[in-house]
Amino acid sequence: MLGDRPVSAYRVTLIARGSVCTEMRYELDFANGGYYSASIRLVDRVETHVLTPSVLYR
Repeated sequence: MLGDRPVSAYRVTLIARGSVCTEMRYELDFANGGYYSASIRLVDRVETHVLTPSVLYR
């Protein structure tokens, strides 16, 4: 995520890893409060790709 808000921490977590599907979570903690989280799923041999980020600000 591009922006000018200072980030205090970030994490990338592997949730599932298989022969057909891999899922991970990308998270940013902002220095002045709030966070951003996106779940990413990669599926082999699937032509449709949908990104569904979860944006939660406080």
